[in-house]
Amino acid sequence: MAKIVAQNLPKFLSGKQKDEAAVRNAVVYLLKKEKLDPYVEQGAVAFGQTSFKPDITLERYSLAIELKYCKSKKDLSPITNDILSDIIAYKKDFKEILFLVYDSSKVIDKERFTKDIEKHSRGVQILVLDT
Repeated sequence: MAKIVAQNLPKFLSGKQKDEAAVRNAVVYLLKKEKLDPYVEQGAVAFGQTSFKPDITLERYSLAIELKYCKSKKDLSPITNDILSDIIAYKKDFKEILFLVYDSSKVIDKERFTKDIEKHSRGVQILVLDT
């Protein structure tokens, strides 16, 4: 699934995206074009005394897609913390999780950012986009 997004999403992202919603709209458009039936912000995963709502889900693939928007280096730590907490919650209901991190300022070292999380989190992929 990440391959489909990685290969095709840049075509739908014309120029720098202003916010997470713009990136989400492009992802949803791409998934619909591929006839993958995305659900946008529907359903929540109850975890402890709180709940987590994936940005996009593909039920037939048991896949949650979560988008993160990085504006500057100061966003790296909160985004990493969000990803880690999302993994714990989403693994309860989904077999696969795809994180799409839009790096608007091109501050992310892609390998360093993704390596440890993917290595220690089975079924998790992180795709950093910086079109």
